[in-house]
Amino acid sequence: MKIAISGKGGTGKTTAASVLAIIFEKKKRVFLIDADPDANLQATFGIEGEITPLVELREIIKERTGAEPGKPSIIFKLNPKVDDIPERFFKKKGNILLGIMGTVRGGGLGCTCPENAFLKALLRHLILQRQDIVILDMEAGIEHLGRGTAEGIDWLIVMCEPSGKSVDTAYRTEKLSKNLNIRNIGVIGNKISNEKEKSFLEEKLKNFNILGFIPYYEKLKEAEIEGIPPWEKVPEILQEFEGILKKMEVKDGKRSTDKKFFPGKPDKPLKCGSMIATELQDILFGTPEPVVGEVDFGVLKEDYVNIIVHGHEPLLSEMIVVAAEDPEMIKLAKEKGAKGINIAGICCTANEILMRHGIPLLGNFLNQELAITTGAIEVMAVDIQCIMQSLPVVASCYHTQIITTSDKAKIPGAIHVEFTEENALEKAKEVVKMAIESEKNGVDYLDVNIGPARKDGPQLMEWIINTIREVSNLPLSLDTTNVEAMKIGLEMEGDKAIINSIQATEERMNQLLPLATQFKCKLIALLVGKEGMPRDENERGALAAEFVAKIDEYGIEHSKVYFDPIVLPVRFQQEQVVSPLEFMKMFKDLFPDFNSTCGLSNVSNGAPENLRPLLNRTYLIMLEKYGMDSAIVDAFDTELINFAKGENKKIKELIWKALEEEIDISSLNEDEIKYVKTVKVLKGDTIYSDSWLNL
Repeated sequence: MKIAISGKGGTGKTTAASVLAIIFEKKKRVFLIDADPDANLQATFGIEGEITPLVELREIIKERTGAEPGKPSIIFKLNPKVDDIPERFFKKKGNILLGIMGTVRGGGLGCTCPENAFLKALLRHLILQRQDIVILDMEAGIEHLGRGTAEGIDWLIVMCEPSGKSVDTAYRTEKLSKNLNIRNIGVIGNKISNEKEKSFLEEKLKNFNILGFIPYYEKLKEAEIEGIPPWEKVPEILQEFEGILKKMEVKDGKRSTDKKFFPGKPDKPLKCGSMIATELQDILFGTPEPVVGEVDFGVLKEDYVNIIVHGHEPLLSEMIVVAAEDPEMIKLAKEKGAKGINIAGICCTANEILMRHGIPLLGNFLNQELAITTGAIEVMAVDIQCIMQSLPVVASCYHTQIITTSDKAKIPGAIHVEFTEENALEKAKEVVKMAIESEKNGVDYLDVNIGPARKDGPQLMEWIINTIREVSNLPLSLDTTNVEAMKIGLEMEGDKAIINSIQATEERMNQLLPLATQFKCKLIALLVGKEGMPRDENERGALAAEFVAKIDEYGIEHSKVYFDPIVLPVRFQQEQVVSPLEFMKMFKDLFPDFNSTCGLSNVSNGAPENLRPLLNRTYLIMLEKYGMDSAIVDAFDTELINFAKGENKKIKELIWKALEEEIDISSLNEDEIKYVKTVKVLKGDTIYSDSWLNL
């Protein structure tokens, strides 16, 4: 029997795990695993001595995975040897062996991939290969379980107390469990004081398999305070759980653990399933043959539409390859000025298309964000698993669009295109068309932001610029607080570069303005002072004046300076959206020889995804009205790009008119009404709400 116990914190997971272990140990050896970061099982059993958390076995992890914990590593073993770990590092008491998984402590410890690979391999070994009882005391979710491991769990028990939050956790856990194909999911109502509380859970959890209800025992709290096992204070709790176990063992008239997934091989259902899936996949998409492939960032092509497929489901990658080879798609790409369509893969899906089609492999899981920073990718289409949630944030700094394709893995900020077996090719062509349309919208600069880069900053800057230069000749805007790294970047790029961004503080100006003088490059002056964000347009003007004095002191040409007044989200600080507009009204009078820019998408940050383009486009035209020279924009928003290029003059004139006077919307069409209402929000006449268009 393999059991995982989950639920909101404080619902009794540890008590349930310990009581079940005591019941089972009479019949069989029990491996009890404390996978909750707040590990309490050792204290519950009164086990003395130190138990080293498995994640802290640094030397063992390094030896078995080939990578040192806490340090980034691209190559390490995903299936390290772990069969000796339980006997060596679990603490034994009677017929129970207790292990503590542990967690990564604090920040700055680097990549945890080797540790995770080690822990997941250990869980796979215990759940899929051992014939012993395994009980896992999980945290609130079941994130420690991978798909294959989860399918080996006989029961997931969700502990639930009579509260709304606990019920919500049960439903979230159930949804994830179904996606992981866990066989049986049951709920135990715990800490039940009266019939009203029991009825509450029965009503709220009527769609669940309720295994039983455990009364509230005041003596359990006493046991915890005194540090003694719960069954010693409350012996009847053993009987409660024995009754629950009987219900778990018999389901639909037969024992749940006697399921035979494949006749004749009940002991190896998962292996058989993967073998059948492989055969079916070969039938559908072709049997792989030895091929010679290309690997790394050099597979990107400057004059092509670059599409990256990333994830695990072969349907997505296979269909995009087919769509990209369609003569209609190739013709469309050439009409837009590209030489053709270039496909590359990341992660496991990369292996699929490499083996079957010879499509090059851009990189692995760790390369997905770096790939976007090349600025050469039009679209990264993702499906499930190993997809970093940060991808849309990184992509917003470039012209790359992230497209999600599975309802199991939607990411805020990405465009979602639902893939099914029935519409796969049609949707694949849709993705390819989106990439083609975005490819030639173009950008003037690529923003290269390596952050603080406290360790090996100069080497990182040199590497990333060399990598970008393999695929793009666009000038670079360099952003880092590491001055030595900035020097390296400027030595490589010279006067073509932009220093982004210099804050209006003595330290930053004295560090970076001399570099702007030395390399004769452009710079972005960020109107943020030593006291933080300016409160209004007057403080913005004062900070700009301080900048001008320093700029003149260093003899920097005014035409090479771009002032950024700082735009903040309208959803959170509406007055900080109005203030940059007021600043721009006086900017050219005060600083006629200087330029201006801003991070445009900041204005819509946090707003509903379907409304962000409308906010961005409207604010761009409003800023242009008052003399804004440039902006960092989403190059995938073709309508916004058209605005920036001077098209859609009718809408532009309407927005400008709405800035100056009240407009009667009764004569306007639906699209025009949206822009007028958005102007009123952005200029502060209407208080922002997500439903401003309905007001």
